[in-house]
Amino acid sequence: VAASQRGRQGEAGGGGRAWRKDRGHGTAGRSSARHGGPAVGYNSRGGGAPSWGVGCAGAGQQSSRMGQAPEMAAPLLLRVEDADAEWSSRPHRIALFVEPSPFAYISGYKNRFQNFIKHLREMGDEVLVVTTHKGAPEEFHGAKVIGSWSFPCPLYQNVPLSLALSPRIFSAVSKFKPDIIHATSPGVMVFGALAIAKMISVPMVMSYHTHLPAYLPGYNLNWLLGPTWGLIRCLHRSADLTLVPSVAIAEDFETAKVVPANRVRLWNKGVDSESFHPKFRRHEMRIKLRYLLLLQIQQGKS
Repeated sequence: VAASQRGRQGEAGGGGRAWRKDRGHGTAGRSSARHGGPAVGYNSRGGGAPSWGVGCAGAGQQSSRMGQAPEMAAPLLLRVEDADAEWSSRPHRIALFVEPSPFAYISGYKNRFQNFIKHLREMGDEVLVVTTHKGAPEEFHGAKVIGSWSFPCPLYQNVPLSLALSPRIFSAVSKFKPDIIHATSPGVMVFGALAIAKMISVPMVMSYHTHLPAYLPGYNLNWLLGPTWGLIRCLHRSADLTLVPSVAIAEDFETAKVVPANRVRLWNKGVDSESFHPKFRRHEMRIKLRYLLLLQIQQGKS
């Protein structure tokens, strides 16, 4: 996962479009956003795992809403040096709204968020996790976990959804006093997270994971493409920063004019270097895997 990439330096791309493929240099999860007012994004402390950062916007890159120069496209990945030094050096309080649960539901970002929480805690950050209630533990690597009542998705019963806007959750998040709120998108819980962020005046980051517009044509639901993009725009324009898992999705966001380029950053995937370490290499296992691959090819031909 991106959170497990440690001690690797990355160079930020130059000018031009924020997410051009030739700009995609740098270490994932080590960028900070530049826009009007405080810039919200990832930076790293110590070992290199990502943490939240808020830095001052650079000269000439502040929002036109502040009476300065118009917004400009910023590199998709920025160097850690671009983050505010004071913010980068101290622990933070981060509220994570993750739907569905990274503890019970098997999904593409289960390992990502489990490792993300683990590395934030290792760096000394305080973490509060709000997720769907089924299978949610009371704590995970020292992070408090709050389960929110959930219901099955009408179109996909295996996916639990939750608004997470009950008085109990609002009270817990308010008492936690987060420096920033991070919510997964798209979903239902992101609306509750956004409402809480607005009510307690905390910066909001959304990480985009399921690219719904790419799935709709396969279900003959092309007529929903317009409303779906409209909903995505409404959500992510309300966030201070949007994280996307790939350059391709960032390009789709640019084409659909979801948010300005300088409010999108790449949070790409990585490899768990502890679980997938060369020390586990075994010649016998490689022979078995080769045999299984040849068997599968043979069955496909027959």
